[in-house]
Amino acid sequence: MAALPRTVSANLRVTYEVGNENNPSNPWGRRLLEMGGEGGARLEHFGVTGDSRVWQGRVAVEVLSSLLESLSRASFPDVARKMPPPGAGMVDLRVQSESYDERAFMPCSQADELPGYRDAFRTLDSIVRQLSEGSLEATPDFVPGLVTGVTLVSGTRLKL
Repeated sequence: MAALPRTVSANLRVTYEVGNENNPSNPWGRRLLEMGGEGGARLEHFGVTGDSRVWQGRVAVEVLSSLLESLSRASFPDVARKMPPPGAGMVDLRVQSESYDERAFMPCSQADELPGYRDAFRTLDSIVRQLSEGSLEATPDFVPGLVTGVTLVSGTRLKL
């Protein structure tokens, strides 16, 4: 297995997917965040009623570097396997570059128990909240000021 990239390159891609719009115990739907090494960020929200919205914006390279550092501390993609409780929210985190492609899949609640992952997910959750212009309230904003140039590409602004 190749090592997690330590520096941000133009071909870096981070994908963070949380939730399930088809889970009856999840009122928040699914959030899909995609970020590239040059700072482009795209968020798509799939609502439980079948609606979807897409935003785009920019994330500084320093934010991506900090995210990689957190994942390195977490020994990404290693995760202790735990049986999630029924209806648990799940998170799928994938990091790709020219010579690397790994993912970690776990219950959302497990991240707070894992050093490195806790910091990474707080950063990713903050990016989701900021890209959604605050409308996805299920996602906390732990680290303000990570996203610039936000544009709603499709859908309408709704508070969830």
